[in-house]
Amino acid sequence: MGVYKDNSTGLWRVQIYYTDYKGESQRKQKKGFKTKKEAKQWESDFINSLDVTTDIIFIHLVNNYMDDLSPRLKVSTMSTKKNIIDKHILPFFKDIKVKDISPLLIRKWQNAILKEGYSNTFTKTINNQMSAILNYAVSFYGLQSNPVRKAGSIGKKKSDEMNFWTYDEYKIFISNITKPEDKIIFEILYYSGMRIGEMLALTPTDINFEEQTISINKSLSVINGITYITEPKTEKGKRIIGLPESIMNQLSSYMKTIYCLEKDNRIFTFARSYPAKLMNKYIKDTELKRIRTHDFRHSHASLLINLDINIMTIADRLGHEKVDTTWNTYGHLYPNKRVEVVDKLKSLEQTENK
Repeated sequence: MGVYKDNSTGLWRVQIYYTDYKGESQRKQKKGFKTKKEAKQWESDFINSLDVTTDIIFIHLVNNYMDDLSPRLKVSTMSTKKNIIDKHILPFFKDIKVKDISPLLIRKWQNAILKEGYSNTFTKTINNQMSAILNYAVSFYGLQSNPVRKAGSIGKKKSDEMNFWTYDEYKIFISNITKPEDKIIFEILYYSGMRIGEMLALTPTDINFEEQTISINKSLSVINGITYITEPKTEKGKRIIGLPESIMNQLSSYMKTIYCLEKDNRIFTFARSYPAKLMNKYIKDTELKRIRTHDFRHSHASLLINLDINIMTIADRLGHEKVDTTWNTYGHLYPNKRVEVVDKLKSLEQTENK
């Protein structure tokens, strides 16, 4: 084990021999440090990370957890995790040993989170992230059980209320828009149900005017000012959506106005926040309730439900991996459908009894 200078390069390197959690001998090398101080710091951090027992300090566990997940998850997902951990978990647990994190301490942390007044769904997301970290400790650091599970959950998986516009409300909104370049944004969002990131990643190669379809096979995200185009999280996220001819005609007209649009250029180059600003502008003189850009996706799902489209078809169109996801999200919009089923069964019985 040691830090030494590589005379051939003039840079510092670290070489460490250690025993891993399986009891097997390992060697770790790291080259390219400009100063001895940088090399010693890296050596210290790595040695701390080797403590694969519950004596490990929580922040070191988190660093190892994030390093482990980094090759497996999308950049956007890792960024979301990091933000939640940095803002809502590390300030409380940073310097505590994992073995000292008890269910009672978790309850104290949960109560602090509840006092912040976050939405039920975000509260649950924070709690789930803490649970995931400690599940990692159970799997790889000898933690006997996850104290978050013993402490109990907080928050809710889905919001008590879902904001969306009915078809009539949408028609009021869209009738106020006169600029074709503004109108096409909302027409596509409402009639396709695609996510804003999916829309922003569209290129001419994704559009098939002959078949009147749009292929969704990527998504755009911006993290720390850097734009990333990534594949959907799941295979179901890759899908082809059919749209009405009138919408496709509007899209065709819009694309013709874009100067030198190449086949791999993005069609929509505005910022993610732009549709929300437009919405606020166009509902200003109406009595329509305010919804988010993402709520156009919910509005599309509501539209399909009211058109008697079956849940499996809706799941495919929205790109959900499981039908359960669709049902858990939109099942509460179906109560009237249950009444319709009963009415149809009664009608069937009356017909047979005649």
